[in-house]
Amino acid sequence: MHTPTTSVRYRIYGASPARECTLLIDYVPASSDLDKIALLRHIQLAADEPLRSWPARDALQTDDLFESNA
Repeated sequence: MHTPTTSVRYRIYGASPARECTLLIDYVPASSDLDKIALLRHIQLAADEPLRSWPARDALQTDDLFESNA
């Protein structure tokens, strides 16, 4: 039986606050139209437990965010 493959593209982004020695790498669907403010809100309101318990989460600024070109 042949299973069709569907290519799903993602936007890969990172968050690395300068005052913390931590790095977050995550992704959202490529069709998401998130600017840095919306991406920051996405991180801060995430229900994912490991992300919710990340100490740097609440102190993030938009300057701490970057997006991969991959």
